[in-house]
Amino acid sequence: SGGAEVTIIDANRLSTSAVTVPSTGGAGQSTIHGFTITRGVGTATGTPPSITRSGGGVHITGGQTHIAQCRFRFNAVTGSGNTGHGRGGAIYTPGTAATLSIVDCDISFNGAGSSNSGASGGGVYFESASGGAFTMIRCTVKNNTALASNSGGASGGARADRARSPAA
Repeated sequence: SGGAEVTIIDANRLSTSAVTVPSTGGAGQSTIHGFTITRGVGTATGTPPSITRSGGGVHITGGQTHIAQCRFRFNAVTGSGNTGHGRGGAIYTPGTAATLSIVDCDISFNGAGSSNSGASGGGVYFESASGGAFTMIRCTVKNNTALASNSGGASGGARADRARSPAA
């Protein structure tokens, strides 16, 4: 008991996402509930939609994922060269038919960086090739950054590409 204040996943800057969520293959939902996820570092390789190792805090490979009552702090993703698009400092979902819901979370002080123009979503980056849905409810998203050395970054807080809003 105690939730995110006492249950901490600290990746200790080990050059890997703190948590990797495998695709459920349509066979259910993955849930992350009541954690602080901190100091994960993803190093992006590849180009959209086939970016690997983005998402310093959480890298979601597909399927349905629900994240609730979590705190994301001091996670980062970096990319370099023409194939390194740093996306999703705290949370990243690649170009799959994923469904992601984030509820009652605090996503603060995370970042995405790149030596090209691909940095985006310092807090959250969600991309869906088709059929994916992304929702955020009652979340705090603040003090996240997305910086690229040659032309700036986009969406320091959260960015959703090709996502649809689920029916209420």
